[in-house]
Amino acid sequence: MKKRILYFSLLVYFLFFLGVSIIFSQTPAPSQRWVCLLIKNGNREEHTATLSVDPNNRLLPNSQTFFVECLPVPGNNQQRAGQICTTGNSNLDIQIFNQDNLAELRRIHNYEFQGMSIANPTTSDNNGTVRDFTWKSYTPQEIGRRFLAVNFFTPAPTVVTNQSGDNTQKLGTFDFSNVVNRSDCQIISWDPYGRVFDAKTLEPIAKARVTLERKDSQGNYRIVTPGGDIFAIVNPQFTREDGFFNFVVPDGDYRLQVEAEGYEFPVIERDEINQNFNLIYTNIYPSQTGEEIRQRGKIEQRDIPLRLKPGFSSQDNRPKIMEYFHDLDKQGSRVIIKGRSSHPFSIIRAYSLRVKNRSSGVNQGRIDSVRIYTESESFSGSNDIERYRLLTNQNNSTSLRTDKNGNFTLIVNTFSFEEGEFFGLIEVSKTDLTKSENLINRSIKNVIGRFFKTTLAQQNSSQQNLSSVLKLEPIFNYLEGYAYDENNKPISKAKVTIKLPFSQKPYFEIEADEKGYYSIPSEFLPSMPYDIIYQNPITKERVFVDKVRLISQSVNSGKRTNFYDYKISTLSAASRIAKESDNLRNNRKRESQENNLSRERSQSLAENLNPKAQQKPINQTNNPIVLLLLTVFGLFLVISGVLAVVYFTKQKQNNL
Repeated sequence: MKKRILYFSLLVYFLFFLGVSIIFSQTPAPSQRWVCLLIKNGNREEHTATLSVDPNNRLLPNSQTFFVECLPVPGNNQQRAGQICTTGNSNLDIQIFNQDNLAELRRIHNYEFQGMSIANPTTSDNNGTVRDFTWKSYTPQEIGRRFLAVNFFTPAPTVVTNQSGDNTQKLGTFDFSNVVNRSDCQIISWDPYGRVFDAKTLEPIAKARVTLERKDSQGNYRIVTPGGDIFAIVNPQFTREDGFFNFVVPDGDYRLQVEAEGYEFPVIERDEINQNFNLIYTNIYPSQTGEEIRQRGKIEQRDIPLRLKPGFSSQDNRPKIMEYFHDLDKQGSRVIIKGRSSHPFSIIRAYSLRVKNRSSGVNQGRIDSVRIYTESESFSGSNDIERYRLLTNQNNSTSLRTDKNGNFTLIVNTFSFEEGEFFGLIEVSKTDLTKSENLINRSIKNVIGRFFKTTLAQQNSSQQNLSSVLKLEPIFNYLEGYAYDENNKPISKAKVTIKLPFSQKPYFEIEADEKGYYSIPSEFLPSMPYDIIYQNPITKERVFVDKVRLISQSVNSGKRTNFYDYKISTLSAASRIAKESDNLRNNRKRESQENNLSRERSQSLAENLNPKAQQKPINQTNNPIVLLLLTVFGLFLVISGVLAVVYFTKQKQNNL
């Protein structure tokens, strides 16, 4: 009897720990859902934005919600070009991104978060929304920014069938009327306070030193420094390729001093400036506005021409994309680039790239309406990529013009892409600003139509040496394939992780089958650039996947996978049951959540402008199956314990 009870107890303990191990090994990591916030208005003087939830793209209902601000970042040897998002709090960034994005934005942009009028994180209501709130932040330079909300959820398990018809893969699904992520948000930027430009060519001047001076009570001008009524300032400022400078200061009397190699300041005579200046620049300093800048209640803007010194030539200032946001409209299968070029009225063109098919030899190029492209162009370290064709944009034109500040929105359809074709490459070219016909506004452009497009195309082809190229990693709408290691061998049961570049936490994870096959539908992939990582479950070795390699594998294997297709998973019975269980739990928690929301609403804006972010753990959906199994194992433990006590009590009585 003693041995039987002992064996039974050991069996129960073994089953318990085995069950717990199985449960937690199969519990997927929390997945992320990002949605854009609407910008109702922005206050230029105070650098605040009033934000609200988009009624057409709501939050997950009754869910913990994090709010972030995203700023574009340039690429260099230390970082990839793209964007970095922050909650405005280092500890909160570490909690949801596993890295301090606030510190990184401070280093890159001198960014300062100055507060928001709602708790971060907060809980969405039954309708997937929260009350409107304000966000305040500061950067010395003119930088575009956008705002998003992030929800975390644990997908319910279901089964996906691979190409051979075998049910081999477990995948998470989530049933929500608008589950697809969206990050093609509104962008806000505080209007630039001035540009330094060449009086002859009207092009912006880079590396100009702009110094702001303030008149004191004795009438003397002194260089402005941080302190007193000035929160933060970088003074002097050195302009970049776009010539912009930006000072945020309180009311007072000021003046500017400018220095640039090969140029003279100030330009007093108006006839020394090309006559087209008024189509681009305003408030010319000091010839139009005078030397003294009197700021009273609103921020003053100044554009500053410089005269070329005798014996010097104008800057060879090649145009470039200063900043951009790169997104995929998942349901519309469209690539969206919102950005800003360095030069006014630049010409933007988009090109697709293509993977060469080894089985058919080197591609001979494609003839389109403009020219033939046959040159091979390296991309992502691969020599199997070539520039393929010039793409049309949302206006069905092969080029578009930026506005006078360099802003543009480029939309490219991908549904017609051929096998092995992907986006992308952007070419930016500058125009001759001294010719009036190059400064025609958009309304006139629409009237003259085809003639205008031809003019731009001819002009651009004659200025190839004045262009620059931006290469972009593709954003796939759907993933399917096999996980390979560095030696091109399939990884059985590989963990496939989707991760945002500015985060060290998984966006989504899935397990491949025994052959290394996996597929990820559109609703579980970000609409912004992301990384793909394979991990060997035995060796734990991680492989960072080149997306171009995925295309190449598909092309050369003959599977013809279209990674830009919009494919979503079907809702299984298991996920519907999980959803119903979630609704029951949400109903039980609703009362306490509403109480929390009431407390949040009672906080005043003044108290929240310098908040201490609440450090709440990221919610993970509880699984009712897990709770049931834990309960069963607990009962086994209790029964085995009772039997053991009874046995040892009887043994003691017999011994007496």
